[in-house]
Amino acid sequence: MLMAVGIGMADVFSAKYNIDSHRFGKYVVAVVLAVYLLASGTFRTLYRVAAGWFNQGTTKDDGPN
Repeated sequence: MLMAVGIGMADVFSAKYNIDSHRFGKYVVAVVLAVYLLASGTFRTLYRVAAGWFNQGTTKDDGPN
């Protein structure tokens, strides 16, 4: 139901503000993938893995020499 409301709102906004799908068509796949990952609960896990991976150099406790 929430997805249907979101699609309906996107349709109303695209008609109101004259947003064509040709200009933003390249982002459709990324948006659909992000919504799927968010709905399945995978997005949070991937965020934690990515945050741990990119911050691994700053979390090492190296003592002074």
